[in-house]
Amino acid sequence: MSQLTERTGSRVTSFGHWLRERFIRENLFNALKTFAWLGPLTLLIWVYAERAQVVEEDNVSIPIEVQSNDRNRFVRLDQPAPDKVVIVRLSGPRSRVDELRQQLDPRNNPSVILPIDSTLPAGQSHDLDAAQLISHSRLFESSGVSVTDSKPARIRVYIDQYQQQDVDIQAPAGSNIQGTPVFTPAKATVRAPARDLAMAINQGTLTVEADLKSTGVLDQPGTHEINVRIKSPQLAGNNSVTYTPDTVKATIEVRPTDISYEISSMNVLVQIPSSLQKDYLVSTDDFISNITVTGPSEQIAALQKETAAKPQAILTITRDDLNGDRPSHPLQVQFPAGIQNVRLSKADEAKNISFRLIKRATE
Repeated sequence: MSQLTERTGSRVTSFGHWLRERFIRENLFNALKTFAWLGPLTLLIWVYAERAQVVEEDNVSIPIEVQSNDRNRFVRLDQPAPDKVVIVRLSGPRSRVDELRQQLDPRNNPSVILPIDSTLPAGQSHDLDAAQLISHSRLFESSGVSVTDSKPARIRVYIDQYQQQDVDIQAPAGSNIQGTPVFTPAKATVRAPARDLAMAINQGTLTVEADLKSTGVLDQPGTHEINVRIKSPQLAGNNSVTYTPDTVKATIEVRPTDISYEISSMNVLVQIPSSLQKDYLVSTDDFISNITVTGPSEQIAALQKETAAKPQAILTITRDDLNGDRPSHPLQVQFPAGIQNVRLSKADEAKNISFRLIKRATE
């Protein structure tokens, strides 16, 4: 009987150990399975909550440019923030703020384009809310991030209407061109803000020049047919100006490079009306010295020949000289027949011929 009891007790004890061990293993296994999916989910929830948290970031630099939504309107920053930068405070979900900051990196987006209302009056400046303009930009409207403050609070923009004018194309002044150059087409349409165009016209005749100097052909004697860009000297450096077309075909004849020649002595020829000559004598020098002229090499060579006719300095007297207010006249030179494209040097263009009118004695 005792042996049966002992065997029964031993079995009960073994079963208890097995049951206890089994229960612990089952719980541990179940716990591990639960953690296998619940742990990452908890981490994701925590990360999402962190990224969805509303944060504020201050002193964020926003490089700006302005642009009208009407192609016939011109806008520019009239009194921009320093370096065209506005300092703002951003508010929004952490993830959206981080994403926006990345888009604001100059390597990804050099500047934020601020849209300017096309209904604002043209020809004047307007003070506009900087934070509102930035919030309405394409980059910010879809970002889910708010602009709660900006420095400066307001920016000034100038708005104008574009105007255009057709202008003849010409060669630049002082070009080494022989004859009349031909440009195809002969005219260009200049399009610019109304105020800039009016200021250019007020300077004188609005001109458009073919940029021949940059091509290098003006140093190459002969006939050339090239495509060349055009520009208006009065509107140079104005990035808001456009030309239609912006390139034309130029047909030009470039004369040989000019050279200089100093004439040691030049006779002065006096020209005076006969009605004055009977009453007045003209006292002046018989010749002037060391006059420099410039022109094509073959024309200068013709002047230098010993047998060639010589240039003369011309002094023309008129009745206006009788009052004695003009004791000298600008130097003018008459070149022999056949001599072309020869002119005085810049220095000698400023020279004068002095003279004195002497009343003839009456009998």
